[in-house]
Amino acid sequence: MTSKVWNKLLDIELIIGMVVSIIIGIVGESLPRLYWSRMCWIALTILLLNFILKIWGKNKHSIKIASQWLGSLTLILIFNFLIYTTTSMLNLMVKPLVLVSSIVGIVLLLLVDIPVVVVNFPVVKNWFMRLFMIFILYLNYSYNVNRFLGTSGVIKAIIRSGVIIALATFILAFFITRAWQLKFQWNLKLGKSKNFQWLALILLLTFSVWFAFFNSFVTLAPSLADLLCFWQWDFSTFEVTLNSVLAAIEAGIFEETLRYLNLVILLVAMRNFKYRMIFAIVISSILFSLSHLGNLGISTFLIKFDLETTLQQVVYTFGAGMLFAVIYLYTGKLWLSISIHGLVDLIALSETPLTRIVSPLITDGWISAIIILLIPLVVALLMMTGKRKTFMGENVGRIIAVS
Repeated sequence: MTSKVWNKLLDIELIIGMVVSIIIGIVGESLPRLYWSRMCWIALTILLLNFILKIWGKNKHSIKIASQWLGSLTLILIFNFLIYTTTSMLNLMVKPLVLVSSIVGIVLLLLVDIPVVVVNFPVVKNWFMRLFMIFILYLNYSYNVNRFLGTSGVIKAIIRSGVIIALATFILAFFITRAWQLKFQWNLKLGKSKNFQWLALILLLTFSVWFAFFNSFVTLAPSLADLLCFWQWDFSTFEVTLNSVLAAIEAGIFEETLRYLNLVILLVAMRNFKYRMIFAIVISSILFSLSHLGNLGISTFLIKFDLETTLQQVVYTFGAGMLFAVIYLYTGKLWLSISIHGLVDLIALSETPLTRIVSPLITDGWISAIIILLIPLVVALLMMTGKRKTFMGENVGRIIAVS
């Protein structure tokens, strides 16, 4: 579609958003289960300002730039808040149509932010601000409280898991990279190169699958022999549920898409640095690990994230982040790192209370965190040597090629 069409679509979204904000602000007061309904008046103010600047900016370049920046910083959060809140309001008021309104809400969550990205994101040229835009996508998942109230069953599980926002983020990645004159290389073809090593790829993927299981059993095995003899690991107390599958899919798609975007931004920003690939991998892995600070205070499945548990997770996810980055840069297949990441989470989230009735060899959380950090970190560092490093460097050139 042309730029004019995308602008028209965004204009329509802004107008509808303002009308919806007014309706929620009036009707929402009578629905005590609806959270933050008064926030709609703030949303209305921001949407109105966006609309005015957008219209004014048609004839004045500086105003257009201001409009694009304001839209980039605010509209994704506001539109998604309005979709969540409107769908929740309809579900609470018209219960026979819960399924219909929820499906419409899901479709809107997947598509509504595309015009925002296409129209506004090209203005973001500074690498730091691009990283900040990716942080906004992270907030987009984290802050909404009206997650389709009134739903039940599969729809409720899907919405609460965050899978829809994960898929929406994956879709947006196509448009974000294009707005920044790149291409979303989620399935890069293996280039013909004398530096590519099939053995290295096979060993890397074999280790990654093994690590997905080791990640859980390091805190369960009663002895060193039991920990190392992975073929004897007991899965009888693990239970794969709909919630654990959805949570694993969400983590794989959402976190790996954001990590990919951070990695590409850093590779482009440091394109003239000799060690750009190493720095980009390390920094993106730090950002990946720090994103887990958002778990502080929550309880999910069998884990209660107090301060110590959260800090331990921040430590060991750095190693996993390094591994996932290397998997992507060596294969060019984002779906591979998504799959490995999802497998790691699926196994961990399939533990049951019975799984924990053991006398493990390692009882100290910090020791297990350091072990889980170091093992994938060593493998990632080995991949960043010799022909493997050279081949990843070749892939980097293809990944950040101007679209």
